[in-house]
This record gives sequence, C-alpha cells and structure tokens, in this order.
Amino acid sequence: EGEGAHRPSPASRALRRERDRALLSGEDRSSALLAAALLAAGVPARSLEAGEAGIRGRPGRLPTLDPGPVLHLLTRGIVPVVGGFQAAASGGGRITLERGGSDLVAVLLAARLRASVLLLVKDVRGVHPRDPALDPESPLLASLSWEALEALALDGARVFQAEAARQARRHRIPLAFVHLDAPPGAPPGTRVGETECPPVTGEIPAASKTRRGPQKAHGGRGKSDIRPGPSSDPRPRSPVEALRP
Repeated sequence: EGEGAHRPSPASRALRRERDRALLSGEDRSSALLAAALLAAGVPARSLEAGEAGIRGRPGRLPTLDPGPVLHLLTRGIVPVVGGFQAAASGGGRITLERGGSDLVAVLLAARLRASVLLLVKDVRGVHPRDPALDPESPLLASLSWEALEALALDGARVFQAEAARQARRHRIPLAFVHLDAPPGAPPGTRVGETECPPVTGEIPAASKTRRGPQKAHGGRGKSDIRPGPSSDPRPRSPVEALRP
C-alpha cells in the first residue's frame, strides 16, 4: 500500500476541524462555568483548554501531557479546571479525543502529578456487576481491581473508558467513584485499586449499553479531579452571574 493510503482527504480533515470546534465549544463553556462557580465561592480557579494545560495529541494516538502548567497553578494556590475530551494538535488548533477522553486525560494527569487517588465525580454512584436499569437488584461494588474494571470497560462498559482503565492499571492510580450529588466528605461508591473482588463474568456494568438511565456516565463532560468543598454549597452567585462584569 502507498504511504498515504490511510491519510484522510483534505475535505474530511476540514470537516473534522469544524466538528471539533463545535464540540469543544461546549467543553470550554463547561470548564469556564465550573471555574466561575469556584471563584464565586471564594476558591481561586482558572479554566484551561488543552494547549494551556500541556495536553497534546494526534487522532488515534495516546495524548502526551506536560504537567508544568497545571503544577504552576497548583503551587500558586489556584485550582486548574482542565477541559476534557481534547488535545492540542501539532499543527495548531485542537482535536477531540474518543468517547470517555476526559477519563483518559484525568488518569494521565494524575499519573504525571503522582496523585495518591483520582476522584471521579460522575452522575453514577459507582460500578455494578449488572446494569441496575435492567436489574434493580444489582448491587453496588464497593471495591474493584484495576484488572476487573479494565475487563468490564473492554466488554463495553461506558462508566469508564477502556484505555483510561488500562492506563490506571499501568500507573497504579487508585480510583474513587463519587456521585455528583453526594455531600462533601461522603465515602466513594466504588474504589478501584489493588483489591480482591468477585470475578467478572462478562456481565455489563451500569450504563454500559444504555443510552440513558440512572447509570449513564458523564463521558467527556465529567470533571474528574474536583471534590466539592464546604464553601461551594451554597454558592453566593450562580456560575453565569459570576461571568458577568
């Protein structure tokens, strides 16, 4: 096959560029609103797009991450709100990552920062052995091994991206799933790490094959590394109000 046999055409590259710009406008808005909510609560924060956060990548490749920009903000006491689902392109602009790309970026960032745990704030309580939307008796798994989570993700589970689970296992990053409505200080619904757990038999966990329902994960819209503090609830001003001059 010729060297350029699998290269996308100029038209398909142009279409992807416009699609990525449209999708990332939502990511930028979400990050800005979260940073504004933190600022309104008295917490120094700053939203960062991929290039500003040191995240670079190419379509179909594992993104690379320079932790310098995030570490710079942390040492100044500023909470970085890193936009997920994206990477800066080598030729300029940004690209979107695969579904669940925010999970992957969060794991890679946690690995580079040598985090003791990665807190995953989702609209799910944690991981179930079977989809509770189909089986209400399916119990919440309090603990899970990295290998078991990766197996579930490879089997189609949408609660966490398969490549993110693989990287968490590779870098030995403990994970903790917390529901976004959980009160501050609430224990995680599911912990993932070096732990023994019941064998996985191929059954699909929560939200793995459902488009909607109580176990649908945030996917690219989730913010994975912010634990709400006591000062953030109630908020003195709404995020939209905080953006106004």
